[in-house]
Amino acid sequence: MKNWSKLSSSYSSTRGFTLVELLVAVAITGIVITVAGFGLVAILQANKKAEAATERRIELNRAIDYIANDIKESSSASTVRPSGWGVPSGSTYSPVLFLTKPNEPGVGYYIRSASGVEWLGPQVIYRSEKPDFGGKAFVDAISDGPPPNCTGSGDTMGSKGFKVFVANNRKVKICLRGKVSDSETYSVETTAFVRSSP
Repeated sequence: MKNWSKLSSSYSSTRGFTLVELLVAVAITGIVITVAGFGLVAILQANKKAEAATERRIELNRAIDYIANDIKESSSASTVRPSGWGVPSGSTYSPVLFLTKPNEPGVGYYIRSASGVEWLGPQVIYRSEKPDFGGKAFVDAISDGPPPNCTGSGDTMGSKGFKVFVANNRKVKICLRGKVSDSETYSVETTAFVRSSP
């Protein structure tokens, strides 16, 4: 019995947490969770911006690959608008590149301001098939800053983020510059050759 009384007396001398200690613990836990929450939100926002920038880079690379494939399927390339290609009067479409394709309609690439349209600005590239002008938006968010730092030989056309150099109607150097974010642009360039016989 003696042992039992010692054991019960030790339980009675054990004390719990006071209300002040619990409030301090809750306050510290709240501060830690708040700081962690802000950190998590900042990480998620940075990740979202990085994903959007990566997607824009992918879109620009796909666009330049598509234009290069159009060139490879063509029999000639030119910066001069062929007869029969119209641009709506008073239009803000600026012609850049025209491709003649064997047994298919020709293809034209134009650039225009994105104001008044639903595409991301400041510029949009349009692709049109001959003979009807009614180009469809091809890629948006093209930079309106200085032309891409791109040099080449031959006839030059375009600016404001989309520039081409056409040599002998067969070799085309393409330069694109797109807006990745409000403060960052991304430039991509390639050279493609006409492969079909004229």
